[in-house]
Amino acid sequence: MINEDYPVTFGVELELVFAFRQSLLQNYLNKTNDSSYIVKNIPENDRLKMAEHLAFNYRDRQRYMGWGLTGKATNGFVITWNAKHKYRTYGDEPLQIARRVLACTCNVDVHNDEGERTDFSRWHLINDPSLVGADKSTLLTHLSDRISSVEHWDSHGLELVSRILTPTPASFTEISTLIRALNGGAASNHGALVTQNCGLHVHVGLPPDFETPKDPHLTFDIATLQHLAYILVMYEFCISTLHPAHRREGSKAAKVDIASNLTDFFRDFTECVPKDVWNAERAVWEQTDELVVVKPLREVREMIWEEGMDIPTLAKLMGRQRGHIVNWSYLCRLPGEGPRTLEFRQHEGCLDAERVKWWALFVMGLVRLANVMAHRSPQGPGNDYKWDEWSDDMSVWELFEAMQFPAEGTDYFRRRAAFLAGIQEMEGVLLTDLLPYTTTSDLTMLTPLDTIMRGSSAPSGGTVREGSRSPPSDRRTRGEGGFSPSDITMTSQESLSPFSDISMTG
Repeated sequence: MINEDYPVTFGVELELVFAFRQSLLQNYLNKTNDSSYIVKNIPENDRLKMAEHLAFNYRDRQRYMGWGLTGKATNGFVITWNAKHKYRTYGDEPLQIARRVLACTCNVDVHNDEGERTDFSRWHLINDPSLVGADKSTLLTHLSDRISSVEHWDSHGLELVSRILTPTPASFTEISTLIRALNGGAASNHGALVTQNCGLHVHVGLPPDFETPKDPHLTFDIATLQHLAYILVMYEFCISTLHPAHRREGSKAAKVDIASNLTDFFRDFTECVPKDVWNAERAVWEQTDELVVVKPLREVREMIWEEGMDIPTLAKLMGRQRGHIVNWSYLCRLPGEGPRTLEFRQHEGCLDAERVKWWALFVMGLVRLANVMAHRSPQGPGNDYKWDEWSDDMSVWELFEAMQFPAEGTDYFRRRAAFLAGIQEMEGVLLTDLLPYTTTSDLTMLTPLDTIMRGSSAPSGGTVREGSRSPPSDRRTRGEGGFSPSDITMTSQESLSPFSDISMTG
């Protein structure tokens, strides 16, 4: 990997649905002297009302899926109380059960929300206001190896947040150990799965400087962040080809969780010409007359390298709110608020340690690459980038080459991209409809595209499926040097580095 001496750190947030047998819940209630009764039969209208504890942006798509409990919640957890029937939603009970499951691997803290977390040297289980449990059919389908009667099982959405990690084999082994413990096995009284509402978030930062105890969390230099912003603007559409449709611009998640970082780089007008576009939510082609145009790269460079640019201004330019493909807002944390990190939010929910590893290495590689470019051109991109302007020949594989990404990891992403390009031609089918909700590190097991997914058949050049019409990667229309939607294919240009005449040795 490029620039391995650059001492970045990382952390992962695994959004998931934790499933448990009734006996685990009852045992926890007994041990905590909680006399609550478990209420299973909750009317549909009540379930809708009981979702009020969810974050506002998520209430329109979810309902409370779990059992109810009589009696008051403890530990200050946010709940919804049904006054008519005298029962409530879960408080910390599912998190405490998961904590006991993980106790054999490491000490894990439990919190009501992320803001309560202050010790970043420990793992944490956190209530996630965007998640609910799974319905009974989903539980039975994806945990059939251990569920004989679904009436005795329930589930709850939560988030497992790591401590600050370094990119070493030991760190990835640690992640694997906790994921394996959550997943359990056929004889377990618990299990874990992900749904389309789940995401994998990776934070990238710098090692804490404990010699400054009042504010040990360091910040990236502005030159590195400017080059990273430029790389992300240039390649956002290309990087999106590595993700399923429901984690791309135009999907439901994009409205709340993973909005584009390009909003401030859109032109002030739109070109209105009829064109077929890919509807990522419905997985169908539709005709539209409105196409958004991204500014020419010349203007993008002027915006990013504006005189007097500082970190808060750059973070605002890239999307000040956290719900973007890359969350820049944590770079502006004040002393005592936690590490100053970049949060990469686009990956779908994942309980496979190998997939977590490769995505974490990829986003850390982007930051390391930006740092190399910053040292070579601290005042701006100069002539160091291959592309002066948008080109249909831009490819995500240029980034892999520039980062000197491990061959095994590049092969994994090639197979993943080929698989995604294929399944999106199947109307109404998304990645999580085909990927097991439980762990899998071998995408070649999947059908009907198993022949594409075999490593020997994964394309190293040429189109993914020649002659077929694949969904676009949401590129924007080119108008006077701008850029726009066009079908993405793996072309022979992928062997080119996006950086001209530069040795990528760090």
